[in-house]
Amino acid sequence: MKEIAILKKYISESKNLDEPVNYFFALMDQDKLLNIPGNRRVNDMESHRDLCVAIDAAIDIACKTLKKQISVSIPVFTEIPQEKFFHGYCIVSGHPIPLLILYCADLQVGISAVADSTSRADFFRFYLTTAGDLTNKH
Repeated sequence: MKEIAILKKYISESKNLDEPVNYFFALMDQDKLLNIPGNRRVNDMESHRDLCVAIDAAIDIACKTLKKQISVSIPVFTEIPQEKFFHGYCIVSGHPIPLLILYCADLQVGISAVADSTSRADFFRFYLTTAGDLTNKH
């Protein structure tokens, strides 16, 4: 799917990390991600070990960058298997807005975003390979 390829390029290459998040939400608004054939909700997180590792990486980079410990619960994710792409969120304890995570399993790179109650958002890129820099923030 052309839109997913563009989104993956944004996730892996954008210097301005709000670009992929804005593009993701534009696709969601147009119902282009939820209506993809084969699209499915992740009901068993344990069967998606790579996604669990990606969530842990997103939490780790968010904690380091925000300089505070956060804990998450209730992961809600959708998998687009043929694109090797996951999108979803986790509830952040004591925080009104969930942690958004977009993850490209084939590239082992993702972006997470967390907003505060004033809608100011912090965006983070994370990598699951040693080639990436887990302190990368744009």
